[in-house]
Amino acid sequence: MELLANLAAGAGIALSWSAIFYSIIGITLGMVTGVLPGIGPLPAIAMLLLPTVYIEPSEAIIMPAGIYYGGQYGGLTGSILLNLPGAPAAAMGESGSTSTRCTGSPRTATASRSGKASSSSPRPWRGSRCR
Repeated sequence: MELLANLAAGAGIALSWSAIFYSIIGITLGMVTGVLPGIGPLPAIAMLLLPTVYIEPSEAIIMPAGIYYGGQYGGLTGSILLNLPGAPAAAMGESGSTSTRCTGSPRTATASRSGKASSSSPRPWRGSRCR
């Protein structure tokens, strides 16, 4: 019973409004720094660690986690849209997006195991950036 009480206490802290607020702040800052080339999630945490000194300990742990996940997503944004991996972790996001975007066939990326496509849009990604 003590385990369930501790889990409920942890969920109460993690789902409080202040924890959600600092999580959203961390995700936003992580996405902003993750889009920059060469700055991954770990340097972003190192640069943005100073504000966590002035907040409560539970939020100070939640905010760097948001910065990390926001930085991972921000690095993939530039990789997919610009075809330029800014960090080594974003290199695979770049390699898969080019063929799907340039061939104009999103069906290959969204096909299910049965082989049927889940999208019926006729070539919306055909553009001048494709080689």
